Amino acid sequence: PTVYLPLIHRDAGGPSPRVMDYAIRSSIPPLRLVGMVQAALRELDPTIPLAEVRTMTGVVHAATARMAFTMVLLVLAASVALFLGMVGIYSVIAYMVARRAPEFGIRLAIGARGEDVARLVLRQGGVMVGTGIAIGLLAALGLTRFMRAMVFGVSTADPATYVAVTAVLAAVALLAILGPARRAAAVSPMESLRAE
Repeated sequence: PTVYLPLIHRDAGGPSPRVMDYAIRSSIPPLRLVGMVQAALRELDPTIPLAEVRTMTGVVHAATARMAFTMVLLVLAASVALFLGMVGIYSVIAYMVARRAPEFGIRLAIGARGEDVARLVLRQGGVMVGTGIAIGLLAALGLTRFMRAMVFGVSTADPATYVAVTAVLAAVALLAILGPARRAAAVSPMESLRAE
């Protein structure tokens, strides 16, 4: 709702007679319009100064700059967290493959194919990642009540967001597991048997 008050009828709680804001809409480029507005003001009253001329784009940008900066920081933090998660998954699976290299060599020596060993590593890594994603989803759903004040225009239980995040995490985890799975499939049976 908008209320228009005549300048003549100002009271103590009304607008200040010294500071006024005007918004001008025009098809003329804004910076070319400044000179015309200054000339019009000089005709009315030469003592009226024209200060803080801004375009509406500039006003909107200034109003949203802090939120945009916060969003950039959140995206950076999320990217670093995703990268660290990928490195962590890779490290755990690579360590498991290194510890079980003799076992994989024996499996290959008695007739298992490399794809079978790789599939075994992928399945075991997938179980770990799936368990982590399930726990994370349950924790996220449980903690949404604390985030209601920070989320605008989206439900805290938005299914599309949960599906997208789960898909991204699963894809990153799969990429992290592929390297160690290939290494497990390439274990030399002869070296494993010599080590035993």
